[in-house]
Amino acid sequence: MPRKALSKEQQAQLDGQEKAALYTRAADLYRKESIRILKPGERRKGLQITIEQVQHAHFVKTNKKSQQEDQRGTSIQDFNEEKSHLTPGETEVVIKVLLELASWGHPFLYLHLKEHVDQILHGRLGDKFSAKGVRQAR
Repeated sequence: MPRKALSKEQQAQLDGQEKAALYTRAADLYRKESIRILKPGERRKGLQITIEQVQHAHFVKTNKKSQQEDQRGTSIQDFNEEKSHLTPGETEVVIKVLLELASWGHPFLYLHLKEHVDQILHGRLGDKFSAKGVRQAR
């Protein structure tokens, strides 16, 4: 016979109990680690490693990530890469051009950077690319 779906309050209560149990488990493991006698050259596991072990064991057991892991979302590097005008390959080309200009003794000017980026983007995007080019940083 199928179970009835839990209300949001009941689910939140169960999630809270599960979270409290995970915290207790991590704290117990950390305490045991802190009183354990170490062999020569051995280092203690820190709190972060203990927490990661508990999270991994929980995921293996339930196939469910902790709420903290779910809320992490995208990293700042991924977010910045998504909003970038240039692809990673195009970025490498711009860096190579700037390094070549520097090896010739030309000083770095934002105008040179903007011109190269505008040329690359105009070539890739065509008429979709703004006539003004990429805005200057403020």
